[in-house]
Amino acid sequence: MRPGLISVKHVTWLVYLLVFVLIALGQTVAAQDSTPYAATITISGTINKPEARILDKSFKVASENGANLIILLINTPGGDLESTRKMVRTIYDSDIPVVTFVWPSGSQAASAGTFLLAAGNVAAMAPSTNVGAATPVSITGEDLPETIANKATQDAASFLRSIALNRDRNVEAYESTVTKGKAYSEIEAIEAGLINIISKSPQQLLEDLDGEIINIGETDIVLNTSGLVIQPIKPGFLDRFLKFLANPNIALILLGIGFVGILIEFINPGGFIPGITGVAAIVLALVALGNLPVNWMGLLLIGLAGALFYIEVQVSGLGIAGLIGGALFIVGAILLFGGFSQPDLNGPTFMANIWILIGVGIVIALILIILIKASIDARKNRYETDEKVTVGKIAKT
Repeated sequence: MRPGLISVKHVTWLVYLLVFVLIALGQTVAAQDSTPYAATITISGTINKPEARILDKSFKVASENGANLIILLINTPGGDLESTRKMVRTIYDSDIPVVTFVWPSGSQAASAGTFLLAAGNVAAMAPSTNVGAATPVSITGEDLPETIANKATQDAASFLRSIALNRDRNVEAYESTVTKGKAYSEIEAIEAGLINIISKSPQQLLEDLDGEIINIGETDIVLNTSGLVIQPIKPGFLDRFLKFLANPNIALILLGIGFVGILIEFINPGGFIPGITGVAAIVLALVALGNLPVNWMGLLLIGLAGALFYIEVQVSGLGIAGLIGGALFIVGAILLFGGFSQPDLNGPTFMANIWILIGVGIVIALILIILIKASIDARKNRYETDEKVTVGKIAKT
């Protein structure tokens, strides 16, 4: 055999070695997959549609990977009621025992978080945490009109009562978080029968849960948790991106970028970059708005404002169309995340930051001034050029 050449024998041994390594790795992964474990799923920030989707997907992953227990780590100021109902349904539909745990210390299960905490087979809290204050308000954080408030409160209270009854917890105490806006510390919560356990950490929680009897469907199960390994389930990139977009401030900024980009493209066609950027921003803004409680009438007013701005630039500074368009844009932006009394759970408001609104408005106004000036200059230059070309010249046919 000449030096530098690899024989068939060497290739064969290399293939055998590769197969052996793959088998060994496969056995290792299988051994890791078969290790009993508790899946932790984190709920943090505002309860909304993306958070509900993430929870549903995470539960499916835990079930497919053979998790023995799900620990739902809660730290939320609240959110919308529709998403809360979906998340409670996901917890109820789980064939794996679910422990809801307000953690770490300093966290809260306020508003919508109260419903999630109550829905677990076992409810736990860490030291220096709190739960409660689940009174419905409007999505802008304001008090609801009396009639709507009574209906929304009764609806939320009956929902929370049914959860507490199903999980055999203090119905009156949970109901008071809705009807009286009451909140409980972890010590008050365990004394009132809202929770089952106070634990310092997820690992300590597993030790405290060992031997507890819970009910899944119509079957009583004794938890064997002392030897479980904790494995977190994290959302994928797309879910994290959608969660990032589901923010009124981000949606408003994207609308502003899209608004300006498309306007520039209409006035000065052929550049492509402003138009493509504008369309992309509008698409992302619509995705964001689809995950937020919005008043679509506000979006219509913003669209009308865009049409008026276009007219304003074309007529070169008439003024009336621009002023009306500016007023419509401001009203539309305000109405986009409010302006109607949709009942919701007490918690974070879904209004855009007022300084974001002012900033977007100023940027659009400056760009409009620049475009109007450019349009006026272009018309003036065209008229001057036409006069120079035509005056005193003999026309040709």
